[in-house]
Amino acid sequence: MSVGVASGLDRRNFIRVGIAAGAGLMAMTALPAAINGIFDHGPRSTPAADLNHQRLTSLVGDKVTVASPTGAPSGLIVERVTPATTYVSSNGRLAGDSFSIFFEGPVGTPLSQNTYELHHASLGIFPVFLSPVDLADGSTQRYEAVFNRLR
Repeated sequence: MSVGVASGLDRRNFIRVGIAAGAGLMAMTALPAAINGIFDHGPRSTPAADLNHQRLTSLVGDKVTVASPTGAPSGLIVERVTPATTYVSSNGRLAGDSFSIFFEGPVGTPLSQNTYELHHASLGIFPVFLSPVDLADGSTQRYEAVFNRLR
């Protein structure tokens, strides 16, 4: 039996081409995993849809790091999450909910009202619009983020 008659290859070259093609295919399937290990994609992010009342309430007492526009990271503590207020549409279906999350941070490095990327150990990165609201005491600045979620 002559494999190479139709293709112009003899058996030895046919095997070489097959081995080279198989090695190339293996390299192509292993390459994404190898690249993933080489490049650091940074912390994962949490989709906005996953930032619900229950999940954020579990963060009370935790520290989040804020990536400020100046480049100097600032640490905030999740002080409390207000109870969720649910909204019902005119046809009686649940339309959404609303709640606030309060953070406390140092007075010496205040954050202006703006959208910031918050970094949390278990949630990863998520953007939040923060507003300074008051001084919790003489040495702590309080910030609020309001969540209005439609369903």
